[in-house]
Amino acid sequence: MKKIAFLAVSLMVGAVLAAPAEFTPTGVITYEAAGPIGKWKGSNKALTGKLMYDRDSSKIDGSVCVATKAWNSGEGIRDGHTRDMFEVEKFPTACFAPDSLEGDVKAGKVTIAGKLTMHGVTLPVKLVGTAKDDGAKVSFTGAFSTKVTDWKMVRPSILGFTVADEIPVTISAEASIK
Repeated sequence: MKKIAFLAVSLMVGAVLAAPAEFTPTGVITYEAAGPIGKWKGSNKALTGKLMYDRDSSKIDGSVCVATKAWNSGEGIRDGHTRDMFEVEKFPTACFAPDSLEGDVKAGKVTIAGKLTMHGVTLPVKLVGTAKDDGAKVSFTGAFSTKVTDWKMVRPSILGFTVADEIPVTISAEASIK
């Protein structure tokens, strides 16, 4: 009887220890844009959300959102055009919901696939990058490229010069265990 009780307790403790951990993300998302009159970068640190990550199975779930009004390129007029493009009053957040993690976090190379909802449109996205798990937090640096028109947004233009449709996006984030 003692062996059965010990086995039952051991299984329960193992299940608790192997349970997915809840992480709270922080970081910065950076975009690069270009037009006929130059290139620039903008960033956004207004991340919110929760991620569940199971280290044993590499299962990932949850969502990370960014406030669309918080894009900052260092130039107020340009940032105003960005807010207009995102229609921030109607679509105040853009949210990524991961559904799979491929690769080896211990080796560093990973691809996180999921769905990005932005401007009322949801599309599949693959974030390719590097990850590190130090036990208390998981850090990730990765990138993807997208087109403004895929999200049914109108590209900003000034004096007839229109911003390029293709936008490279970089994510540098860490999620601390909660």
